[in-house]
Amino acid sequence: MRKRTLLTIVLVTLTVTISVLVLILVLILRERSGGEDNLVTAEEVKKKKKRIIDPFAGREVDAVRLVQSRRVLDPSYLRALQDRKKAEQEAAELENAPRGKRPPQPEPVEEVVELVPSYTNIADLVERGYLEEQFKMSFLERVGWRSMQLDTDTEGVYNADPYYEVYLDYRDEEVIIGPVWVVNVETGFVVPRNDMAEFFEFTEENIEYAQELLSRPARVVRAITSHTFESGISLGGVFLLHFVNRPDALRVEGDRIVGWTINHEFLNQYSAYFQWVEGGEHRVARFRFDWKHQKLEPRGLLAIDLMAEGEDRTSETPVDIWPVTYERNLSIPRSERWKGQSKDTCKQAAAKPYCDAFAMVLEQEDFIVAVQWLLTSDKTAVQEFRACVDRKDCKWSTKPDESNPDPEKPELFNIEYEYIIHGEKKKIGFKVNPNKNDITPSDEISRWAFWSVTPRT
Repeated sequence: MRKRTLLTIVLVTLTVTISVLVLILVLILRERSGGEDNLVTAEEVKKKKKRIIDPFAGREVDAVRLVQSRRVLDPSYLRALQDRKKAEQEAAELENAPRGKRPPQPEPVEEVVELVPSYTNIADLVERGYLEEQFKMSFLERVGWRSMQLDTDTEGVYNADPYYEVYLDYRDEEVIIGPVWVVNVETGFVVPRNDMAEFFEFTEENIEYAQELLSRPARVVRAITSHTFESGISLGGVFLLHFVNRPDALRVEGDRIVGWTINHEFLNQYSAYFQWVEGGEHRVARFRFDWKHQKLEPRGLLAIDLMAEGEDRTSETPVDIWPVTYERNLSIPRSERWKGQSKDTCKQAAAKPYCDAFAMVLEQEDFIVAVQWLLTSDKTAVQEFRACVDRKDCKWSTKPDESNPDPEKPELFNIEYEYIIHGEKKKIGFKVNPNKNDITPSDEISRWAFWSVTPRT
């Protein structure tokens, strides 16, 4: 009995001792593992890792200020420099001309004053409406500045990102375009990303490039609208027919073709936006155009649908409204494009302003082509048109506008094309001022046709 009691005490003591040792071991292990006693997933472990804070985050305002304060040459100095260079070239040509062909020598001018470079900053040029003047932004409204950090972080890798894109936004109805710069807020480095931003950076060495950039929007639109489908129709004709041939029941007041807005993105890439209002709703068809490869890509359903309309048309030849006495060659002067009797007539001093105004309209080749496709709505219309030409009811007319202050020496002209199709008499026309090189559509159809092939910027 005594031995059994002693054995029980020993077993109890051993059990308690083992329990205490196990408890101590668990506590030690918990301390070493940070006190965690639950299993965790890989995602939870990732979240517990210390995140690196980007020291350049939240510097949007600094990026904008770096662009605004950027020091650039004043355009007035560059213009004066160009005028000086042009005068020197004219003087050199005069000096080298044969003696018999030299005009009377002008009176000697004062000694040429040296041009001293003058500087300003981008913010000042923006407030002076520099871009609006250069790109003739009569339709665009300046919205304001904004910037965005260029984030290079990847999964699980956090980088310090000092680079920002800075935008000066202009709104054209439903489209936002404008100059873009890339800025390093750490070093203060600023570089233009597109053509509009490049216009603030011209120097004495590259100012001649300005005219090339200014001509790009019109050349991009011309390349896009002259895109020809297998049926023979141009894309400009597709746009115009899509809008004009809608059922009357779907038309509401205010429907119109807004036109093309072009924005250079980077290197050879341009975004081209075709806008119109249909059924009271704004529509925007976006295209991407590669200038180097002359490649057109529709972006979005509206652009794809317009391209599909052109691809689905059957092959046909459009009507022809070109004057037979006019040669379509824009590389020769206006006065040299006339043939036959018109050539002799247009050389007369009294007729020259009329001929120049008419030639200005005919220079809008994409417009003429679009109108021809508008008149080629179906085979019956083509036959009607040919009969109209034979009757001489389809013809061009040129006459002075009633608003001319001096009827004997008109400056503003009405150039119209009249036609009768399916018994209905219609016309398209422009008001033209050859002296100011200004041309304006004068009726609804002309406006639709004109803006279907003409850039607003």
